[in-house]
Amino acid sequence: MRMFSFLFHTNQSKIGYVVKSYLLHACVTFPLVLGAYYIWGSEFADLDGRQESSLLFLIILAPAIETLLMVPILKLIQIFNFDVVMTSVISALTWGVAHTLNSVLNGFGVLFLFFVLSISYLTWRQKSFKAAFWVTFGIHALNNAVVFLS
Repeated sequence: MRMFSFLFHTNQSKIGYVVKSYLLHACVTFPLVLGAYYIWGSEFADLDGRQESSLLFLIILAPAIETLLMVPILKLIQIFNFDVVMTSVISALTWGVAHTLNSVLNGFGVLFLFFVLSISYLTWRQKSFKAAFWVTFGIHALNNAVVFLS
């Protein structure tokens, strides 16, 4: 668990945090998604959906909008006095269900991403909203760029 402790600390560069967080997400999510695709096949995924969206929307607008939408969702979950990890789990499940509307694979694929994004936002929010927004946006935008361009 010690290797994940960086997620809960802001005493590091924002760019370094974004890169490490993205790599953590990629190392967990990509094998899971590839395995799920291998097991369940193409009916599990909408592989044509990403061509319908523009580069600008997927890499800039969607991460910005979703980061802003995360704020009230996280605040609502925090009403129940859950810790950062439980709040992030509930947030990830919420976003996973929302992304399932696109495809089951997409919903499955964003679970760990939104877990990391939620921890990142909550951790960096202790510094400022601006820091929390840009770090969370950066991880999400980097993920979408890699997915879109692959």
